[in-house]
Amino acid sequence: MLTVAILAAAAFSVGQERATVTEETRLMKTFPYSDPDPAPLIGPLYPYFRFAKFSASPIDKEWKMVKLENPFVRVFVTPEIGGKIWGAVEKASGKEFIYFNKGVEFREIALRGPYTAGGIELNFGYIGHAPSTASPVDYLFRTLPDGSASCIVGTIDLPSRSQWRVEVRVPKDGAYFETECFWYNATPLRDSYYNWVTASALAGPDLRFFYPGTNHIGHGGEVGRWPVDEKGRDISYYRNNAFESHKSYHILGEFGEYFGGYWEDGDFGYGHWAPYSDHSGMKLWLWSLGRDGEIWTDLLLEGEKYNYIEMQTGLLYNQAAETSSLTPFKHYGLEPYSVHRWKEIWFPVKDIGGLVTASPHGALNVTRDGKGGLRVGLSPIRPIDADLTIWSGGRKIFSKHLSLAPLESFIQAIDPGGNADDDGGEITVDLGNGKLRWSSLDKERNKLNRPLAAPPDYDWNSAEGLFQAGEELVRQREWERAKRKFKDCLAKEPHRLQALTRLAEIHFRRAEYGKALEFARTALAVHAYDPEGNFIYGCINRALGKRADAKDGFGWASRSLGLRTASYTELAALATEERDFERAAEYARRSIDYNALNVSGYEILAAAYRHLNKTDEAGKAVSRLLEIDPLNHAARFEGYLAGPTADSLKSFAAMVRNELPHETYLEMAAFYAGLGLEDDARRALEAMPPHPLGHLWLADLLKDKAPAESRALADKAAGATPAFVFPFRREMIPVLEWAVSASESWKPKYYLALLFWNGGRVEEARTLLERCGEAPDFAPFYLARAKFMETAAQLPEGKKEAAAEQDARIMSDLKRALALDPGDWKIQHALFSRFVTTGRFAEALGIANKASQQDGAYFILAMDHAKALLLSGKYESALDVLKSTRILPYEGAWEGRDLYRQANLYLASREIANKNFRKALRFVEAARAWPEHLGVGRPFDTDERLENYLAAVSYERAGDRNKAKKYFEAVVGDTQKFGDGRGAVRLISALAMTKLGMSREAGEYISAWKKKFPECAAVAWASAKMSGDEKKAGEILAGLEAAIPGYPWNLAAFDREFPVVLEILRLVR
Repeated sequence: MLTVAILAAAAFSVGQERATVTEETRLMKTFPYSDPDPAPLIGPLYPYFRFAKFSASPIDKEWKMVKLENPFVRVFVTPEIGGKIWGAVEKASGKEFIYFNKGVEFREIALRGPYTAGGIELNFGYIGHAPSTASPVDYLFRTLPDGSASCIVGTIDLPSRSQWRVEVRVPKDGAYFETECFWYNATPLRDSYYNWVTASALAGPDLRFFYPGTNHIGHGGEVGRWPVDEKGRDISYYRNNAFESHKSYHILGEFGEYFGGYWEDGDFGYGHWAPYSDHSGMKLWLWSLGRDGEIWTDLLLEGEKYNYIEMQTGLLYNQAAETSSLTPFKHYGLEPYSVHRWKEIWFPVKDIGGLVTASPHGALNVTRDGKGGLRVGLSPIRPIDADLTIWSGGRKIFSKHLSLAPLESFIQAIDPGGNADDDGGEITVDLGNGKLRWSSLDKERNKLNRPLAAPPDYDWNSAEGLFQAGEELVRQREWERAKRKFKDCLAKEPHRLQALTRLAEIHFRRAEYGKALEFARTALAVHAYDPEGNFIYGCINRALGKRADAKDGFGWASRSLGLRTASYTELAALATEERDFERAAEYARRSIDYNALNVSGYEILAAAYRHLNKTDEAGKAVSRLLEIDPLNHAARFEGYLAGPTADSLKSFAAMVRNELPHETYLEMAAFYAGLGLEDDARRALEAMPPHPLGHLWLADLLKDKAPAESRALADKAAGATPAFVFPFRREMIPVLEWAVSASESWKPKYYLALLFWNGGRVEEARTLLERCGEAPDFAPFYLARAKFMETAAQLPEGKKEAAAEQDARIMSDLKRALALDPGDWKIQHALFSRFVTTGRFAEALGIANKASQQDGAYFILAMDHAKALLLSGKYESALDVLKSTRILPYEGAWEGRDLYRQANLYLASREIANKNFRKALRFVEAARAWPEHLGVGRPFDTDERLENYLAAVSYERAGDRNKAKKYFEAVVGDTQKFGDGRGAVRLISALAMTKLGMSREAGEYISAWKKKFPECAAVAWASAKMSGDEKKAGEILAGLEAAIPGYPWNLAAFDREFPVVLEILRLVR
């Protein structure tokens, strides 16, 4: 036997150290973002706005960093960049187990635009990189009595009004750090249940992943094998992923509570542990190992040779795209007043070659030497004072008492000796009677038998299927589409309870309380005791001021354990409205009895005790609230209200550090107003930074008590800029309705229209926007109204006059916006896009040409110019523009290279028609290129059917049959690789098959396409072409031309390749 103990470099003595926390500023090379868009972003992200510009040139900028450390690890947190954990270092070696980016390189990847690579990103609320990922959040840091140090970050997710916090804690005596997430819904409504914590590590050819699982699934729920894929590739090795494009491996199929990665050449790695019941989602994100991924290395990382990978953890099995709804891996909902808290630990792994398991005490690796011998490695992350015991085939073969400091690795080699016969038996390793335990049979024992595919005969058009489809849309904040699905469900089953309650919820969310009540009453007519029906019935009646009916509903709903805390919270709020503070306190205590972390219950309890003048009890409620949620602003404001002084208000305000501080005050005002505590709401509004919505709400509260002050506040709101004023709370509706009636200004109408528009109350929004007329002198207003007319306003079917009138109004608004702000590239781009979608290509070219000539014109305008030239048949000029344009890559970037490819394909087609075959082939070869200045790198696999087809036609017409055959065969080869989908390029595949004497196969191929997409016009046209029915093919195209302005180019909205195929076939015939 050979025993090796590798000592940690840092001296360590238990009980002698404390973790420390400091705040510092670091000067870092930064590629900034800018140009926030003041036009509303209606949809799942509203009221957030996007940032539109990203710099290719760096600046030096100071950033706040909170540094946490103990003798073993150093961790950095950036509260000004989403609260991101910027990186983590193992101090003895200086190696990063969480990647620390040396630069701050913002790129257009996140939901609102800016994203930075590295560290650990904190995502809550809605799919993707969170709205707060690149902006300041609230934070505090502290040391704790147990000797640990922590930094707490968090903010509100505005669309859901849920609050999230993450405490990053470094212990005094451990080689790890802990993240404790806390997320609560402070409303009675369901919302999207999405959390993924996105950690990063540097990639490299020696990086190997250790993840328990048998399969991986994609964003759409598609299933693959893990760790060895269907083609026999062991994709747990980073280097073996050099195929296809970027990878999203959501790994599952085995019960495991750890994962890790290990750089084999560096004998170092990272590890993660969390209870499976809390956080079962595991994902690996890998940028493509081709140039389409490598292009991002310089764009996102500072001074690194290799790209980075993301090791992500989540509450669900996958980050579900909409198509995942058709699989078992659906979306999930954040329940009313629900609270979620979980812990994870992150740690370095050293000296042991990898890991087969991990626990809060360390990582373990067990390998065989090929002769039956074992090598057992332990990398502890806490002080160890325990026995390590190893069994083989039920026989104890090793036992030793270990006293190890964190990261004092222990390695034991065990010769087979007299135990050679046990080579095939179970190997078991145990540390400290279960502190860390592993068996060679764990993989089989822990294999899960969960189904990975939906029932093949599941009927999505059944009442149940339609209801599930509606549920899925609710969980994606697609309220209008969800409403349609629930109504379709009721058409099949008119009294389906859940569909009725969901429709009641949707109308309640929109403040359409009358409609909501109809659905809720119908549900209760079916089942008087239905918990969900009673709960939403209570919510609606509370909003209508029908308190007896509200109490009736919540009383019955409270008998359901799932809605008990939520119902008692609402009953406490009702009692506060009635100023029955004793009863309010009683119901608040009940809500806490059934959920000890119910933040909303404690907030109401503190307010109720304050109004009862029970100072001690109020103070205890506030203290407990701050124990649960140290960043809770309502708790601190309660402290101010209990002793209102200038200093206490200043102390409160100093803790509001997030990107949009006015929203914190408005949320508090909504809380107090909802409790009927108008004086408390008024104080919150008086304390907030100047903002039009605060002025209007305060004016509404004072309209009877102090009319002169109310008018002055309304005037102040009317004089303030409407930029970035995006109301979204139901509580603002009566305030804005009063403001509309009391003010001559157009701004309250605009604000209320935005709230109605986002809520789905389209006709009311339209009326308000029309009432604004031409009074606004604010360009984004006209952009917003044009967008509303384009996307939300419904036209009568077949009414060409109405369509023409609407188009005229849209164009009028866009031109008015441009007149108000002629240098705004976003307005120029919007007007250009409108010209293109309506087929006015000459006008599109005119504005694009002018816009692109401006000093410092953004690359989007250069792409517009190239596109306009392409649509006008000026292919050479389009290429000239693209050659001199640098497109800064952004996630999903493809258009620049697509324009370049199309221009070359069209030029090749034209030269074929002119019988200049050599020149045609040069354009074909150019079309295959991926110029990286156009914003995207070449992937491993590219669909070059169009290029190969034109090469084949060139050689065929030049008389070189052998080369023609070669390229027709290449078309068929790409068909086998890329043939799925509805794209018109499939006609090119069929034509190539025909050229190769495969007419039967071509016909079957088109027939299968037609069967899969029977309603697709491209399929019908291609089928007619293949059957030789040119008349029918022409009729189909004529129908498309009559229906689609800007035909054929705007067919790309339905099929990107359709206009390209049409133009190629037109040119080469």
